[in-house]
Amino acid sequence: MNLPANVGTPVRVSQALILVIALFSQNDLLNGVESLSLGRPTSYRGSDRFSKISRLQWKFASILRISQGLLNVFCSFILSIQSETVFDVVLNVMGVGFVSGLDDVAFHLAGSGYFGGKVKRSAKDIEHGDFVRERYYGQMSCLVGLKKSFHTIVAFSVLGLAIFFFTFLSIQQNNGVYTLQNLHVIIGDTEIPYLGLLNGCYEATNEIFNQRIVYKQVGSVGIKDAEFYYCPNLWNGRGAWELGIEHTSYIPRCALSAGGNMISEATTAYDLMDVASDRWHFDEEYTLADSFDIYETNDCKDFFDGRYVRSFNDCRIVQSETSVPMYLVQNEPADGNIYSNTATSHAVYASSKDVIEEETDIIFFTGRRWVLTTAAQIGFNGSDILEYLSTYEMHWSFSSDWVTLISEDVLRGPSDYYPFGVQWYYPDLVGQTYLPAADTSRPAPTLECARCSPDTNQCTFGTCNRTTRICECQHNETGALCQNLPLGNGICDEFFNEDMRRLRYFSDSRQDMKLDYDGGDCCGSTCTQSHCGNGALETLFGASLEVEISKQFIGYQKCKNEQMAVLLLQIIPLPTASDVHMPPFEVQCGEGNVTYLRTPLFLTAAPEALQSERIMVPCGVNCQMRIEGISFSTGVDRIRLLLEGQSLVDGTDQNGTDTLLLERTIPFDEDMKW
Repeated sequence: MNLPANVGTPVRVSQALILVIALFSQNDLLNGVESLSLGRPTSYRGSDRFSKISRLQWKFASILRISQGLLNVFCSFILSIQSETVFDVVLNVMGVGFVSGLDDVAFHLAGSGYFGGKVKRSAKDIEHGDFVRERYYGQMSCLVGLKKSFHTIVAFSVLGLAIFFFTFLSIQQNNGVYTLQNLHVIIGDTEIPYLGLLNGCYEATNEIFNQRIVYKQVGSVGIKDAEFYYCPNLWNGRGAWELGIEHTSYIPRCALSAGGNMISEATTAYDLMDVASDRWHFDEEYTLADSFDIYETNDCKDFFDGRYVRSFNDCRIVQSETSVPMYLVQNEPADGNIYSNTATSHAVYASSKDVIEEETDIIFFTGRRWVLTTAAQIGFNGSDILEYLSTYEMHWSFSSDWVTLISEDVLRGPSDYYPFGVQWYYPDLVGQTYLPAADTSRPAPTLECARCSPDTNQCTFGTCNRTTRICECQHNETGALCQNLPLGNGICDEFFNEDMRRLRYFSDSRQDMKLDYDGGDCCGSTCTQSHCGNGALETLFGASLEVEISKQFIGYQKCKNEQMAVLLLQIIPLPTASDVHMPPFEVQCGEGNVTYLRTPLFLTAAPEALQSERIMVPCGVNCQMRIEGISFSTGVDRIRLLLEGQSLVDGTDQNGTDTLLLERTIPFDEDMKW
């Protein structure tokens, strides 16, 4: 019937008065009942056209008039009970009266000839005709009196019936029956962090407070008894709706001294939805800039069950690169009913598969953000964490230091169902209550679903084992999905030694992955670790190196970078040498004297097996080559350093020392000659 939630006393009185006026102003109803009860007249004075009217025709005409009158009274009743102001009551009933009088207007126009001469004559015949009833001889006087007063009896009966339904509906309104029963509330938390705990479903209670229904939050996980109610004296004597928390006998509702409450604009509305789009305020002094939205929802249980994701079993383990695995807590109780709660209608994870102890990490949803905490921090020492999270009495009285990590705002995205793939932060505990803010200057590692799927949760690298649902990393990757690559760790991994790689099985930002040549690990000029190049040489001048010996050498044979110059280091053997005994040497470039090649040991090789050693260095840097123990070398004629086929250094002159130090600058372009 689209009835308002409730109305004030002036409106209620005007509705009752209008019903009486509407009923007794309906001549069609009253005259129709009278003509039907008295029956057809005994004679007719006027045109012969109506002198032979039958009883059936008379009754039919009377019933039509009664029907029209009842319809008008019914419309007046409905429109008046749907009105929320006195003005609306009067306006609606006047509209019905106007419509019900249109037949009189039409009859007047017909008698004036607007619809033709024939219609005009018929209207005049009706207007001047006179139906006459003779005295009721032979009938009992009581029956005659009953017929004459029957229309009065019917009128008061209709009035009594209208008053009955009017009273019934008024009582129903006062009891909140026609008030919206379930609300979905979404409140921003960037200004006041704990307001995020007030997000969720609110259910109408049986309590009436200041003639308005009271709504209480269903399944809170951080606030005790958050509720909407109406206060008549908030804005300098004007009323407003309030969203309050933690009311006790010492801090009653509508007490401004309580603090921490949300207040609507000044209003007399009986329906909370009438102020849903208004600006809300934190107490009376601060206007909330964050969003404050109220929506209609059918049922709080449907609200929570509808958000329950049946595909949780596809991700029973989540883990970050630094955390221990977190296991999905079974959140389908034995009876098959889902707990109607903000936390338990989402995934709940714990770091223990079986018994939850004090130090067990727990992840759950708080209404707008995910939190990571421990069982001890939320006071849990029982056996059923889901049952504990579904109670109102959880940690409402705690300070904000119960949170270890807190996620970004995920309410409007798909990640409000599960905690992985969102950004996590360390909490900002300064000056906060109930729930801390996220310290965006201190990000924490992101959680990832540790159960892979070839279709929905693919491994970044490696392969997904279809049996165990675990990613098998093959190139020193780490993480549940092999998503943490060994880039920039000082060890050259040839699999990642390229600038960019396209991952075709991803459709998001991961599709084009920047590898930057293994994070720079494969080149001397870009590697940043202290152990760069150690053990990276597999051969030297064509000769194979044993693994243990190679650990003492430094080199970057796998360096690939088109922006660098290529140096070729050659050892020229003596024509008569059967073996070449190579001395230790070192090539350094740049201001920091970065080592690009170092051989700390004498090596022996056959002359015919010697090959050029390839070294890549940045263009324009200053390089030097130091050769030690030349006098102890055998079979060596000279050592040459070449740049793309040009001879830069011919190391034949020892200058009377056992150490040869040659220094040259690598040219920037091909036009520079040596």
